[in-house]
Amino acid sequence: MLYTLEQAKANIRTREGKRVFFLGEGDTLTSAAKDHLAAERIPILPASQAKITRYLGLDGGYYDEKPEHMTQLEGNILVPKTHPRITFRGKLDTLQAQAILLALEEPELKEPLRVTARTRYHQTEQAATVYPAENGFRLEFEQPQRAPTPGQSVVLYQGDVVLGGGIITRVEK
Repeated sequence: MLYTLEQAKANIRTREGKRVFFLGEGDTLTSAAKDHLAAERIPILPASQAKITRYLGLDGGYYDEKPEHMTQLEGNILVPKTHPRITFRGKLDTLQAQAILLALEEPELKEPLRVTARTRYHQTEQAATVYPAENGFRLEFEQPQRAPTPGQSVVLYQGDVVLGGGIITRVEK
């Protein structure tokens, strides 16, 4: 089969949270379809790698693919992204980070310190307390934060001064 741009767009699938295109043996894509998939960074995989996953909706229905408007609650159970059961999923209030730089009068953090912090560039600074910890610091936010992730950066502030930051190594509830 020769996939046109429109046919290729209609056959993009979601597998394990990523968009992919499965191309059968002997099938080809038009140059426009190839260009679109490349521009969208959608991998073209052999159809033999198509893993069939069945999802279950809370309404009892089954889905062969995860619709864009839904998310996994747990395992293979899907709910709409606006469902109240996922409001607090991924919200954490404590994390540990490896210190990269701390601009303190004393170069070492020896006692708890009130700060504001953020884990995303456009995030509003959030009230927190930073504690000394082995190889870095532990940060406890006053309010749960949405999905801080190991490997992500955290920046600490006191007023308008950047106190320092680190790379998140562990997150806790």
